[in-house]
Amino acid sequence: MNLSFEYSPFFFLLIVPFAAGLTWLMYRGTRDMLPRWAQVLLTAFRFGALVLIGFLLLEPLLTSLSRLSYPPIIAVLQDQSESLVIQRDSAYVQEAFPENLRSFLDGFDGDEYVVDLYGFANEVSPGLSPDSLTYTQTGTNIAQALQEVQARYQNQNLGAMVLISDGITTAGMNPLYTVEGLKTPLYTVLLGDTTLQRDVRVQEVLFNEIAYWGNEMPIQVKVQCEGFEAAELKVSLRGDGKTLDTRTVSLGRNRPEGTVDFLIKPAEVGLRQYEVIVSQLPNEITYRNNSRRIFINVLETRVKIALFAGAPHPDLGALRKTFDTDDGYELTEFILKEPGVFYEDPGRFNLQDFDLFILHNFPQSRLDQGTVAKLKTVIQDENKPVIYLVGLFTDLATLSPLYEYMALTPRELSPRGEEITLDMQATYRRHSTYTFSDRWLDWINSAPPLYRNLSNWQPRATAEVFATAKIKNVPLDYPVFALQSYLGRKNMVFLGENIWRMRAHSYIETEDFESFDGWLYNI
Repeated sequence: MNLSFEYSPFFFLLIVPFAAGLTWLMYRGTRDMLPRWAQVLLTAFRFGALVLIGFLLLEPLLTSLSRLSYPPIIAVLQDQSESLVIQRDSAYVQEAFPENLRSFLDGFDGDEYVVDLYGFANEVSPGLSPDSLTYTQTGTNIAQALQEVQARYQNQNLGAMVLISDGITTAGMNPLYTVEGLKTPLYTVLLGDTTLQRDVRVQEVLFNEIAYWGNEMPIQVKVQCEGFEAAELKVSLRGDGKTLDTRTVSLGRNRPEGTVDFLIKPAEVGLRQYEVIVSQLPNEITYRNNSRRIFINVLETRVKIALFAGAPHPDLGALRKTFDTDDGYELTEFILKEPGVFYEDPGRFNLQDFDLFILHNFPQSRLDQGTVAKLKTVIQDENKPVIYLVGLFTDLATLSPLYEYMALTPRELSPRGEEITLDMQATYRRHSTYTFSDRWLDWINSAPPLYRNLSNWQPRATAEVFATAKIKNVPLDYPVFALQSYLGRKNMVFLGENIWRMRAHSYIETEDFESFDGWLYNI
């Protein structure tokens, strides 16, 4: 234990005689008024009280340091994709490897280490054992697995991560960029046949899960070709029992990846199935990845958007103009007139009828708790998507019931803000649900400054941060723009106020609003 003072403890040498003198002055005239014992007792109490007050005025601080030791955690990530068992050494992976993995895990002293085994492919599965591993999943997102496992052990003693995989990734961003941001040592174990195989596959299909009858929608297909010197590949899109479109792409050793764009107009309402098929080449290691099915929910009505705003703001005008330019959207605004009172009462509407919620500088006070509770119920029960536009006047404490549905959440709340510019990196282009063009990146990286809330914002394990902040042209690790898709719920968090400047900047740069409007449409 250690005792320290805000002010010099030498002042205590002055406090004691000062307290003694003041006590003597107060009781010197009571010699004949009180019994001797009472006079001594009161004098002692008075002196002690004055000394104690003086001692406390020095602001003493008693600190005690205790040490708790936690054993380091070793997180082992085992690839469960089917690519491990379609290689030439699949027998080893399925038969001998589980026992080798068990021996590896048992080799750690249980008193010194905690070892957790995770399986991963498209998603992470915790609490596995070597005997429960399967190799049936069709996609591999190594970057997401690393991010999610590290986030699970936040503020814990994560000593190391061990990645066991063949290194083939088919979804998410390049894992090399994720490794650069890891705070934990990563050890890799190559499993399977790591030699280059002859294979053509549909690597990724980018599309919107919701479309609208009569409106065109894009589908982007990423094709990969390995082990062939050159190949002319046909990529077809099938739906409604027929081939809707066919495109050709030339790939090979010098260009192993290519992109094909389709544009469809759904003819019927409901859940529609489409299939992307890439032509087969001789001697491929497998033909199972030459096609991929996707499902699109085609709706008949327009997207109904509920915009909750804390006060009138130029940003609201920019949002209104964006959605008014497309007949596929219907915007209803609920703007606070005063605390707890809206110009248009949301109680007159059934919130379940809306397809998307936008919260701009909302909520603003504890009087909005009832509205936040209703929004949480609809988001939770109906899996409604949400766009959070967090500004300087957003009451983060009142917003807290919605934290579990936010890609970014504040750990330390602050009402203050700072002026920042966006730092969108080209490495974020290959997100699985959204693709940025070079033109778009140039536009957003040169956008005017915004005001960002100064709270300590942290991304969730399943979120992907698309942009961070720059202050005076210095890049900082402050997240600003992030998307999350988890358990069927999608949300976007944008920590910036004055986005109307971005829309104006879009017109100045390109003489149209496509960069800004297209950004919101595709989220």
